[in-house]
Amino acid sequence: MHPDIMKEMADEMHECPLEAFLEEYTPFRPSQRSIDAAYQHYVENTGMLEKDHDSFVWADFSPRPSSAGQGEDKLFAHLKPIIDELRQLECFEEGVDGQARKPQYNYKSCPNQETAGEITGTGFRVDACITSKPASDVIVLADTAAVLEFKKFAKDTHKNREQLVSGAGQIMNDDPRRTWIYGITIEDTMMSVWYFCRSHSVKSDAFDFTVDIKSFIQVFMSLLFATPKEIGYDPTVHRVTYNKCFHYVYKLSTNEGKKYFRTLEPLFNLRVLCITGRKTRVWRAIEVCGPEDLDAKDGALEVAVKDVWLDADSATEKEKQEKIFAALGKAKESDYDWAPESLHQHLNQVFKSNQYRDYFMEIKYDTVLSHTKSLSESAKRAPNILHHIDFAITSGNVIEGSTQAKTPSAIAGSSIRPHGKPKFFRQYRDKKHYRLIYGEVGHSLYKAVNLDTSFTAIRDVFVALVLLYLARWLHRDVSPGNIILIGQGNEIRGKLSDLEYAKEFNTTTNSGDPKTGTPFFMAVEVHDSRSLLFLPQEKFLSINPTPNPFRSGARRPSRMAPGTLPVTPSPPTVPQLQVQARFQHDLESLWWIILWILLCRIKDPDTSAFTQTIFTFDHMPTRERLGLFTLPTFTSTLEGFIHPELRPSVTYLNNIRTTLYNSYINRQKFEERFDPRSYADIYHSVCDDLWCLIDQVWSLSDTIALDDGFRKAKPVHVIRPKRSRALTGDEDSFELDEDDVQEPAHPNKRSKVRR
Repeated sequence: MHPDIMKEMADEMHECPLEAFLEEYTPFRPSQRSIDAAYQHYVENTGMLEKDHDSFVWADFSPRPSSAGQGEDKLFAHLKPIIDELRQLECFEEGVDGQARKPQYNYKSCPNQETAGEITGTGFRVDACITSKPASDVIVLADTAAVLEFKKFAKDTHKNREQLVSGAGQIMNDDPRRTWIYGITIEDTMMSVWYFCRSHSVKSDAFDFTVDIKSFIQVFMSLLFATPKEIGYDPTVHRVTYNKCFHYVYKLSTNEGKKYFRTLEPLFNLRVLCITGRKTRVWRAIEVCGPEDLDAKDGALEVAVKDVWLDADSATEKEKQEKIFAALGKAKESDYDWAPESLHQHLNQVFKSNQYRDYFMEIKYDTVLSHTKSLSESAKRAPNILHHIDFAITSGNVIEGSTQAKTPSAIAGSSIRPHGKPKFFRQYRDKKHYRLIYGEVGHSLYKAVNLDTSFTAIRDVFVALVLLYLARWLHRDVSPGNIILIGQGNEIRGKLSDLEYAKEFNTTTNSGDPKTGTPFFMAVEVHDSRSLLFLPQEKFLSINPTPNPFRSGARRPSRMAPGTLPVTPSPPTVPQLQVQARFQHDLESLWWIILWILLCRIKDPDTSAFTQTIFTFDHMPTRERLGLFTLPTFTSTLEGFIHPELRPSVTYLNNIRTTLYNSYINRQKFEERFDPRSYADIYHSVCDDLWCLIDQVWSLSDTIALDDGFRKAKPVHVIRPKRSRALTGDEDSFELDEDDVQEPAHPNKRSKVRR
């Protein structure tokens, strides 16, 4: 795993006192009389406890594990009869009158059994688990409610913890029903309880389970007698079998009543590494009557179901979309009198017929579901809990009947979560579970099959960005994954999706915006967190790419003047503010998408050495990427790599680049950045060149094929030394989300934590 990612995962961890964990995080609190009665039962009836001075200890763990002669597996197998005994006892909830709870889960010891999941790449071994299917020969992740890891010696503490975190993350990836998950680690006699959710992760202080018998009883009673909802299963998602395959039925509460949608296949479901974050899933689905009646409703059309976790205080995607549509409903022709004639006429038609909604994936239904638990006031950040997690690649154990394994678990596209302040100022805000239905279903630009449809989508999305500009909204995450192709054949069109990071344009303040977007396609000054206006323009690392020797007529690009990135801070009179989100940042993202298509999707694998220095998941742009965008040698550099028939398009690409770059380094533009009208000439200029570029590419669509394998578009980590404070003006303080990166994996292989 990339070391920066591991560091970020460690920084997500918290630790809190045991009593606070038992009070605030466990599924429910067993009554004190239930705990006392269980303790007395062990003392009087089972022979599992033995006297040690003035107290009792577990007989099978005396002497302590580190001093025992048994191997680890046999030693901790003694936990099973102890925990099974608890299921036979009465358990009442503290402060709740009524009947005793019934046990719903079992303890299973399984140190040598493999697990099986539904997503390619999920697989690991676990020492024990809390499960609803104790008799199963295979540990199915969907049935695994909590994971447990054991080590005889305290020196193996970090390895034990890392195996637990890996297992918890695999389950949260694999099972769409999981809202949170519990874990337990034991090293020698010290036991800790863990809670993982989409807003934060927390570990209890360790306690000696061989001595603190009542805390041990309380932990396992809470897990064994919990309801599915309490232990972390979402009651609004049902795992069902239909036509011998596993599907999921999502429930939504709408103005039309309760609605249910059965999944058909995943459209977007990255196997991600960080548990904390949005964990976006998008499915192709069909409406059904309910989880017991799985046939499609009469006349039901296929839809797209999106399931995501948002900050609890953030606006929903539908709320943002309705604000945008409301603003567009008030647009006047004078608002776009800057537009070139062809665009002006097109906008006239769009507004005359109220077709502006057609450029966006319109939301038909949505609902807000549960919230995560709040971060305990007693919890403290504890980045030293984890050191590293080591993944290896293995194969097998995708459960038969999975519909999730039909698509690759990782594709070339991922997002960076907002960050603004240094890590130690971060607020671990509650997350809310949000679900929506798009009335149409399509596929992302990643899956476009030819240049014609790709650039039809580019044209339509440019119009969508113009509409956002007229509404005074920024998208802030323009990427191929958020460009959806709708229709078939000659009727395909592109629509802009995913408004999670969209925001109204700020016309009054200079506060920095969080870094959002997909690194492949992020505007360079957003990616770099510094305005290009304040960088010395002549000091960039030279780009000396290798020419493509297999192309007819390929020539070596001109060498750029050698130099280095600036190593001194900007003048003290220039404030080092975080970059303000501006309209041309969305346009630049579209420009990077075009460049990616022309370099990475065209059938020619020989440019990969060049493109993999430009398109990376680095937290900061590579110097090659900065140089490509900022230096005047763009044309000569690109002509050495682009398909020979597409070389005329380089002129238009360079014109758009020049327009955008000049808008960043123009001081007057910078001073006018809060005036939305000051961006009109940028849109005008970009439109002229983009229309010419699209016409040029369309004319070649039948002769230039796209590469279906994405060989040059897969994620690449370029590990570079951290930049100095003098270079950045501040220490790197990048916070990863679960959407930041996914583990690059072969579609037919899966990861396994090394034990």
